[in-house]
Amino acid sequence: MGERTRVIVAVMLTLAAIGAVGLTGCTREKPAPTSQPDWVPPTATAVVTTPGPTVGATVISVEETPSGPEPAPTSPPEASPTPLPSTPSAPVVLPTPAPSTPVPAEPTFTYVVGPGNTLFSIARRYDTTVEVLVDLNSLASADDIQVGQELRIPGTAPTPIPTEPPVTTVHVVQGGETLHTIALRYGVTVIDIMAANGITNPDRIYVGQRLTIPGGTAPPAPVPDIHVVQAGERLLDIALRYGVGLRALQTANGISDPDHIYVGQRLVIP
Repeated sequence: MGERTRVIVAVMLTLAAIGAVGLTGCTREKPAPTSQPDWVPPTATAVVTTPGPTVGATVISVEETPSGPEPAPTSPPEASPTPLPSTPSAPVVLPTPAPSTPVPAEPTFTYVVGPGNTLFSIARRYDTTVEVLVDLNSLASADDIQVGQELRIPGTAPTPIPTEPPVTTVHVVQGGETLHTIALRYGVTVIDIMAANGITNPDRIYVGQRLTIPGGTAPPAPVPDIHVVQAGERLLDIALRYGVGLRALQTANGISDPDHIYVGQRLVIP
């Protein structure tokens, strides 16, 4: 048998012996596992001894490094995803606020408190409320006003209505007229005529007196009536018939004696 064959047989016998020892160890109670360092793969070292003078055979010894639990396979580190290039966003443009237009203040006008005025009557007259007038004028209460006080009223002052001058008429007193009949004719009172003319006694007026009629509407100028004297008529009868005074009838016709009239005479009835 050659030397090489002997070496192979020796290795096989050694491996068989190691396998038998391993089977025997499996039947024994295993000790509690102890923490061991990271697993190191077993390495087999073959020692070849050259044949000595006595044995004449080559001895092969195999040393086995005790094995530990197999380490968990480590996975390669995950590659971090490549970030996508970000698309630049358009800048946000905020609208420029329009300049605020100042709100014009509400117009007001001044009113002077007169006798008998109340805040309620003033508010009603100018179409507002008592509360608005109190706030606008910083009044303590609705009763806090007095005659001559200036109040601010919301709105615009009303346009004053032009007043027409009072109509005055001059009346010439005729015979038989009284202040009462004159007042009735112009639609005024006797007191008005007396005050306008400084008359203290209403019975003391005379024919031809010029009287100022205040505020009266002058009646249209009457068309004089013409009366033709008939036989048997007297001037007094004619005056009574037309409701005029005898003296007024004489004055209108220039008659000095009321008994001197004649048939067919044309008399003006004032």
